[in-house]
Amino acid sequence: MIAYGHQVHSDDDIYVKLTAGALHGIDEAKLGVSLVDFFPFLVHLPHWLPGCSFLTAAARRWGPVTREMHDYPFNDVLKQMVLITIYARLNFKYSSPQDADIARPSFLSSYLERYKTEGAKDYDLDDLKGAAGTILTAGAEVQRKAQAEIDQVIGPDRLPDFSDRDALPFVECILQETMRYVATRILPLSWGRVDRQFAYLPHLGIAHMSVDDDIYNGMFIPKGSIVIPNVMAMSRDETMYKDAEAFYPERFLPAPAGPGEPYLGAVFGFGRRICPGRYFADNGAWIVVATVLATFDICKAVAKDGRAIEPDVAFTTEGLASRPKPFECVFRPRSEMAKKLIMQTANLGED
Repeated sequence: MIAYGHQVHSDDDIYVKLTAGALHGIDEAKLGVSLVDFFPFLVHLPHWLPGCSFLTAAARRWGPVTREMHDYPFNDVLKQMVLITIYARLNFKYSSPQDADIARPSFLSSYLERYKTEGAKDYDLDDLKGAAGTILTAGAEVQRKAQAEIDQVIGPDRLPDFSDRDALPFVECILQETMRYVATRILPLSWGRVDRQFAYLPHLGIAHMSVDDDIYNGMFIPKGSIVIPNVMAMSRDETMYKDAEAFYPERFLPAPAGPGEPYLGAVFGFGRRICPGRYFADNGAWIVVATVLATFDICKAVAKDGRAIEPDVAFTTEGLASRPKPFECVFRPRSEMAKKLIMQTANLGED
């Protein structure tokens, strides 16, 4: 909705399918899939040469899919904006943007309006597509502590909003610790198809290629080098994070409440190629965490024999992000008012 003014109503939505296809393509075409990654000169061999088609098969198959994820929403908004102009000139009356199938206000439509008046170069629009495209268990004691903070600051009669963020430091700590502990498990490497398990050994950052010769801390990096940041090592640096393998949100609280350890800034990348949607992703993750904590108690599921089912803390990765493997749990509304707020929010999503 924010990026393109489009409301998704089901998993069959074209935007959902485009995103799923692109993420799968990124996973299939990541560094290490092709021999070209190890022997770059092979890229110059034509794919029609006998025995060479597999060298660039992933790029040829998935390149158009990822490009379509950028181009389709962009062209869709552009088409709707053209309709606005046509309807205006014909003095056509419509009751709502949905009825006219025109562009709703969105990140993309607002910037296209600016570019229409100020002019834009091709690379400006391509960057815009990329930026807009970027726009798709801690334990019972941690949960209780966060809920107590929310209850004290917000109360039971409304949901958290972004103006509450600075007043909820422990909720912030939960989000930051989740990103440190989990989000660094991005796996961009695949060392062949014979043993896929080996691809899950290094938990690193996104691979980049140097466009020029460079020197970093006295080390020469030739043009064309593949540079892979060891984000996992950064997140587990014991000089920075005490007991780094533990999930401990309090680590970020300033003294005397905690040791005041720094947030892991490497989660979204580095330098010019840092994730352009990081602020949107960060805010989106925060509002989800805060809202779920405000309205639900998340409990362990119970087996038929009455035993609590311990969740298996394991992760799976596809594309650029990791997520927990499926596990059983129970979401229970904290109160009747919480249930009412949940239903009101669900109804807003249908408007």
